[in-house]
Amino acid sequence: MLNSLPDFLLLLFNDILLPYINVFVMTKMCKLRALTMLMFVFSFCSVLADDADDNIYLRMIDDAESAIKKQNFEKAEQLLTDAISFQPDNPNNALLMSNLGMVRFYMNNDSSAIITLNQAHKMAPSSVTILLNRARVLSATGDIKSAVEDYNRVTELDSTVVMPYLFRGLLYLSNGDLQGAYAQFVNITKYSP
Repeated sequence: MLNSLPDFLLLLFNDILLPYINVFVMTKMCKLRALTMLMFVFSFCSVLADDADDNIYLRMIDDAESAIKKQNFEKAEQLLTDAISFQPDNPNNALLMSNLGMVRFYMNNDSSAIITLNQAHKMAPSSVTILLNRARVLSATGDIKSAVEDYNRVTELDSTVVMPYLFRGLLYLSNGDLQGAYAQFVNITKYSP
């Protein structure tokens, strides 16, 4: 039952937005669009918030969205950190931590991005979005084994997400395993015609 704004946001994200956000993980600019879309949802929901604390929390998220749009990642980092600190028990913080990790990645602070994404993963271990974000950062930093583990976990959670198949296909291809690469690429056409 939807008894609170956090319940509504979780339902909205998990059942409606998550499938669309997963489509956007191919490029850094697409990830910015996904972050922007998520931030828009939080800012839209500020209209529904009755409590002053919720309004402040959602305003910080809305301001972070604006900063991300302007590629002012330092300001976005501060606003996301402030929002998480302001309501530390808010269930949406796992997603904010994931966004914070990606903002840090865009700032070329890879080690901090991985630490933040690990924290987000501990908060929501079955979040496909968090796993995809972490896999992207891990692969960019050369930790291919860990990235593959995250991609494998994503396909366990949702076999229709194509990013793991693409990544593993490219990995097989780079190692000369044409059959393995082909099998992965077939899955892409199967789930994303």
